[in-house]
Amino acid sequence: MNLAEILNYNEQLYFEHTETSDSQKQINTLHTENDAYVTLCIADKDRKYTKNNEHTWKQYHYKPFELITKLDNIKSLKTNTYISVNSFYIAKRSLNTLRYINALYVDLDCSIKDYDITDDELNYAISILEQDYFNNCIPEPTLIVKSGRGLHLYWKIEHLPKQALPYWTVVQNAIFEALKDFNKDFNILKADKNAVDCARVLRLVGTVNTKNNTVCTLEEVYEENNYTLTEIVEEYFPHINSIKNKEKKSRTKKERKVRALYNIYTLHFARLEDIQTLQELRNGECEGMREFMCFLFRYYSCLYNKDKQLALEETLEFNDKFTEPLAIEEVINNTRSAEAAYEAWEQHMDVDNPKWDKDSKGYKFNGYNYRTSTLVSKLKITKDEQYKLKTLIGKEVKLERKNEKRREDRRNENGLTPKQQELEDIYIQIINLKTQKVKNKIIAEMLKINEKTLEGYITKLKKKGRL
Repeated sequence: MNLAEILNYNEQLYFEHTETSDSQKQINTLHTENDAYVTLCIADKDRKYTKNNEHTWKQYHYKPFELITKLDNIKSLKTNTYISVNSFYIAKRSLNTLRYINALYVDLDCSIKDYDITDDELNYAISILEQDYFNNCIPEPTLIVKSGRGLHLYWKIEHLPKQALPYWTVVQNAIFEALKDFNKDFNILKADKNAVDCARVLRLVGTVNTKNNTVCTLEEVYEENNYTLTEIVEEYFPHINSIKNKEKKSRTKKERKVRALYNIYTLHFARLEDIQTLQELRNGECEGMREFMCFLFRYYSCLYNKDKQLALEETLEFNDKFTEPLAIEEVINNTRSAEAAYEAWEQHMDVDNPKWDKDSKGYKFNGYNYRTSTLVSKLKITKDEQYKLKTLIGKEVKLERKNEKRREDRRNENGLTPKQQELEDIYIQIINLKTQKVKNKIIAEMLKINEKTLEGYITKLKKKGRL
């Protein structure tokens, strides 16, 4: 039988089981009250890449309750199996289809090639974490999983929408940074910098890690450890609060760096969405710009997904939405430099010590750091299109948005500016006094205005039907 047949074979037998398995606990904890899709990734042992002799992967997408019914069949495959930590609107794992952000996570992986780490060594690593890290520099996790060659730590958080992704990314990176030097305390394990993206899949409990033929097990479940990002930030990473406090003028060096990184994550996310929106606004008719748009999409997708293969797959799907798509090989080859630029960005991105650029008066990172004006020009984005985009806008539209925001910020809960509210207060007093049949002369004296001004107010109130 093929993978799909095995997954669907006798799934009704699940309902005869009464005991909750550890794999079910993992799914229930991460995807509580979740009606979105969870991605299941399974190694196809019958097919190999010719280049690196690695397993190819097949992806399946299920609602949490559907996935639980297939657990016995999945485990019977005895191969590398992963599930997504976060969940998706539709049956597709990507940044664009992200629905809920369910957790923060870190993959502490074996740093010694071909080393068979023992269970006792993993227990010792957990004891170090419990003594020196948990409730000190990072919160205590909700789940601790032994992955076969390391540990997976999960912090369950309240469901976050896709719009909170830049803020989540900053907190996710802060937890990674707190564990970055764990290798100095326990030289066998090292935090994987590539396992911090929102579309990440991690090993499913109860399945086999074929590298050392061990079963992935659930070590600890702390069900009471459900967090909000705000709680984690306030308790462990207070410098991140500077992101939300826009009025604060005096910032520490660490706060400035975190804010700079947050702005960069936000920019990458917004540009990725804008490129898609631009394609939609033009109904896929982007002749002369398709290759550059595919390049930008692949680059920003790499930066945000931190997964080059996934970024390429999404870029090919993006290309298919043009009215006249480019050839697949053309997209792959002509946008390959996007991966090189991403690798340069990752290699030189130092959260603790980003480089300050005197000319731009900001923190500089390697890779392609396009100015917005350059992209607006190259993509020939019209003013009408700019009104529908988030960040790919010219100076004129940007100024209009600032002025509009300034006007909105001046308005109170009634939607009125201070002057409008002051006038409304006068109108209300006039209406109340006229209802009591107080004469105009007395009303004018009480409100400290002249009678002609009062008469003008009364006329306006009558026209509006308020008197």
